[in-house]
Amino acid sequence: MSAFSIRPTLFRRLIRKFGQNDAKRQLQWLKKEWLLLEKQQRPSLAGQIGRLLRDEPLAYVIGNQPFGPLNLRVTPPVLIPRPETEEWTYELLDRLSKTKSETKEWKILDMCTGSGCIPLLLCNEWPSHLGEEVSAYGIDIGDEAISLAQENSRRVLKDSIASPSFKPMKFDVFSKGFAQWISDTGPFDVVTSNPPYIPEKDWDSLPAAVKYEDRRALEGGKDGLIFYRQIAELLTKTPLLRLGGWLAVEFGIHQAEDVRAILEGSGVLDQVDIWTDCFGVQRVAFCRKRIA
Repeated sequence: MSAFSIRPTLFRRLIRKFGQNDAKRQLQWLKKEWLLLEKQQRPSLAGQIGRLLRDEPLAYVIGNQPFGPLNLRVTPPVLIPRPETEEWTYELLDRLSKTKSETKEWKILDMCTGSGCIPLLLCNEWPSHLGEEVSAYGIDIGDEAISLAQENSRRVLKDSIASPSFKPMKFDVFSKGFAQWISDTGPFDVVTSNPPYIPEKDWDSLPAAVKYEDRRALEGGKDGLIFYRQIAELLTKTPLLRLGGWLAVEFGIHQAEDVRAILEGSGVLDQVDIWTDCFGVQRVAFCRKRIA
């Protein structure tokens, strides 16, 4: 018997639930992670498969998720990094790399940072010609998210060429304390966010696997738009973004025009560019703060 083997009955249950191709894919990931561990550290395969059969996301079962070249630690209930978020983070990097700027010391703010995936990828892949002094901050309301982002920072930045810094901090983005912190720390050169944007009414219809993640990281109020309104308010009432600074926010399906209207309503941004991802979905608003 090989070191990695499962009972045929368990495999058949996986196939019935996920289909043959997806069942094989999940087993390949389990095997890859399982074989990397010392023998005494290896978890029960039956236990791991049982978690999959109960709809727990694979990333939680194996404990990590790739994001670009990064292998990020993920633990429930912190939001699992998505490939579409990875894609637009690279798009932002491409836009930044073409920026003509005298700035050599960059400050990045990521709101609703979760695992820290967005600022950590920005730091790791930062275009060197923009300058190597990068200070990133990740804001989240969840203790689990802050702890996980700190762990991922220790994993990632030790190998970063630019040697940037990343500091996760606990704040409620709707609080006066957060607005005061922005006044004390800002303005920022780059502001990013993948905020909660699922409308309350859609929660019950979400797939079971999604509900393992923190509801606070997914649900964005009655219409799913409360975080965009708060970002627009912070743009007008605090030194959130420097003149010419970049803003990038992810949003949900069919929210593009609402998000555009909210951001344009701040009155401080140049044209809001709605970007479409590789799946053909309008996914992100890219914009810059108006200089004059």
